[in-house]
Amino acid sequence: MVHMPDNNTPDDFFRDLVKMMEELVKGMSADHTHRFIGYTIITGPGGAPQVIRSIGGEPCEVTYELVEGPAHFFITAELPPDPSMAAYVDFDAERVTIHVEGRETIVNLSAPIDLKHSSYQIHHRLLDIICQKL
Repeated sequence: MVHMPDNNTPDDFFRDLVKMMEELVKGMSADHTHRFIGYTIITGPGGAPQVIRSIGGEPCEVTYELVEGPAHFFITAELPPDPSMAAYVDFDAERVTIHVEGRETIVNLSAPIDLKHSSYQIHHRLLDIICQKL
Protein backbone atom coordinates (compact mmCIF):
# COMPACT_ATOMS: atom_id res chain seq x y z
CA MET A 1 0.00 0.00 0.00
CA VAL A 2 1.39 3.39 -0.93
CA HIS A 3 0.07 6.50 0.79
CA MET A 4 0.65 10.04 -0.36
CA PRO A 5 2.14 12.23 2.36
CA ASP A 6 -0.42 13.64 4.81
CA ASN A 7 0.95 17.16 4.40
CA ASN A 8 0.01 17.37 0.71
CA THR A 9 -2.37 20.17 -0.13
CA PRO A 10 -5.35 19.55 -2.43
CA ASP A 11 -3.34 21.29 -5.18
CA ASP A 12 -0.47 18.80 -4.64
CA PHE A 13 -2.95 15.94 -4.78
CA PHE A 14 -4.43 17.06 -8.09
CA ARG A 15 -0.96 17.68 -9.54
CA ASP A 16 -0.01 14.07 -8.62
CA LEU A 17 -3.30 12.83 -10.05
CA VAL A 18 -2.60 14.60 -13.35
CA LYS A 19 0.87 12.98 -13.48
CA MET A 20 -0.66 9.53 -12.90
CA MET A 21 -3.23 10.10 -15.65
CA GLU A 22 -0.53 11.33 -18.07
CA GLU A 23 1.48 8.16 -17.42
CA LEU A 24 -1.64 6.06 -17.98
CA VAL A 25 -2.45 7.71 -21.29
CA LYS A 26 1.17 7.42 -22.51
CA GLY A 27 1.10 3.68 -21.76
CA MET A 28 -2.18 2.99 -23.57
CA SER A 29 -2.05 1.07 -26.81
CA ALA A 30 -3.93 2.16 -29.92
CA ASP A 31 -6.82 -0.21 -29.14
CA HIS A 32 -7.16 1.22 -25.57
CA THR A 33 -7.30 -2.21 -23.90
CA HIS A 34 -5.32 -1.17 -20.82
CA ARG A 35 -7.19 -0.71 -17.56
CA PHE A 36 -6.25 1.53 -14.63
CA ILE A 37 -6.85 -0.68 -11.60
CA GLY A 38 -5.17 -0.80 -8.27
CA TYR A 39 -5.72 2.77 -7.07
CA THR A 40 -8.28 4.12 -4.64
CA ILE A 41 -8.82 7.80 -4.00
CA ILE A 42 -10.11 8.54 -0.50
CA THR A 43 -11.40 11.95 0.52
CA GLY A 44 -13.14 13.19 3.61
CA PRO A 45 -14.37 16.43 5.11
CA GLY A 46 -11.52 18.60 6.31
CA GLY A 47 -8.79 16.16 5.28
CA ALA A 48 -6.45 16.06 2.33
CA PRO A 49 -7.30 13.43 -0.32
CA GLN A 50 -5.19 10.27 -0.28
CA VAL A 51 -4.31 7.95 -3.15
CA ILE A 52 -3.80 4.36 -2.07
CA ARG A 53 -2.33 1.74 -4.37
CA SER A 54 -3.37 -1.72 -3.25
CA ILE A 55 -2.28 -4.51 -5.57
CA GLY A 56 -2.08 -8.15 -4.57
CA GLY A 57 -0.74 -11.19 -6.30
CA GLU A 58 2.58 -12.74 -7.20
CA PRO A 59 4.14 -12.54 -10.67
CA CYS A 60 2.62 -15.90 -11.64
CA GLU A 61 -0.78 -15.00 -10.19
CA VAL A 62 -3.59 -12.76 -11.34
CA THR A 63 -3.09 -9.17 -10.21
CA TYR A 64 -6.03 -7.93 -8.20
CA GLU A 65 -7.27 -4.97 -6.20
CA LEU A 66 -9.07 -5.51 -2.88
CA VAL A 67 -11.15 -2.70 -1.37
CA GLU A 68 -12.97 -3.19 1.93
CA GLY A 69 -16.18 -1.29 2.58
CA PRO A 70 -18.32 -1.32 5.72
CA ALA A 71 -20.59 -4.13 4.46
CA HIS A 72 -18.73 -5.60 1.47
CA PHE A 73 -15.37 -6.56 0.00
CA PHE A 74 -14.81 -5.50 -3.62
CA ILE A 75 -12.18 -7.33 -5.68
CA THR A 76 -11.22 -6.40 -9.24
CA ALA A 77 -8.82 -8.44 -11.38
CA GLU A 78 -7.65 -8.05 -14.95
CA LEU A 79 -7.85 -11.32 -16.90
CA PRO A 80 -5.38 -12.34 -19.60
CA PRO A 81 -6.32 -11.80 -23.24
CA ASP A 82 -7.55 -14.82 -25.19
CA PRO A 83 -7.86 -17.29 -22.29
CA SER A 84 -7.89 -20.96 -23.19
CA MET A 85 -10.49 -21.66 -20.47
CA ALA A 86 -13.13 -19.64 -18.64
CA ALA A 87 -12.13 -17.97 -15.38
CA TYR A 88 -14.22 -18.69 -12.28
CA VAL A 89 -14.31 -17.89 -8.57
CA ASP A 90 -14.79 -20.05 -5.45
CA PHE A 91 -16.03 -18.44 -2.24
CA ASP A 92 -15.02 -19.71 1.22
CA ALA A 93 -15.82 -18.31 4.66
CA GLU A 94 -12.86 -15.90 4.80
CA ARG A 95 -11.24 -16.11 1.37
CA VAL A 96 -11.89 -16.01 -2.35
CA THR A 97 -10.07 -18.20 -4.87
CA ILE A 98 -9.75 -16.91 -8.43
CA HIS A 99 -9.15 -19.63 -11.04
CA VAL A 100 -7.53 -18.47 -14.29
CA GLU A 101 -5.70 -20.59 -16.88
CA GLY A 102 -5.31 -23.53 -14.48
CA ARG A 103 -3.77 -21.33 -11.75
CA GLU A 104 -5.26 -20.19 -8.47
CA THR A 105 -4.96 -16.83 -6.78
CA ILE A 106 -6.15 -16.79 -3.17
CA VAL A 107 -7.47 -13.54 -1.70
CA ASN A 108 -7.64 -13.70 2.10
CA LEU A 109 -10.32 -11.52 3.66
CA SER A 110 -10.26 -9.85 7.08
CA ALA A 111 -13.84 -10.86 7.96
CA PRO A 112 -16.22 -13.74 7.17
CA ILE A 113 -18.52 -13.37 4.16
CA ASP A 114 -22.05 -14.47 3.32
CA LEU A 115 -21.50 -17.10 0.62
CA LYS A 116 -25.08 -16.89 -0.70
CA HIS A 117 -24.87 -13.13 -1.24
CA SER A 118 -21.42 -13.01 -2.84
CA SER A 119 -21.04 -12.99 -6.61
CA TYR A 120 -18.79 -12.24 -9.55
CA GLN A 121 -19.04 -11.17 -13.16
CA ILE A 122 -16.64 -10.86 -16.08
CA HIS A 123 -16.92 -7.97 -18.53
CA HIS A 124 -14.27 -6.91 -21.07
CA ARG A 125 -11.48 -8.92 -19.38
CA LEU A 126 -12.23 -7.43 -15.96
CA LEU A 127 -13.36 -9.75 -13.18
CA ASP A 128 -15.48 -7.96 -10.57
CA ILE A 129 -16.19 -9.78 -7.29
CA ILE A 130 -18.53 -8.56 -4.56
CA CYS A 131 -18.52 -10.32 -1.17
CA GLN A 132 -21.11 -9.37 1.42
CA LYS A 133 -19.82 -9.44 4.99
CA LEU A 134 -21.66 -11.42 7.65
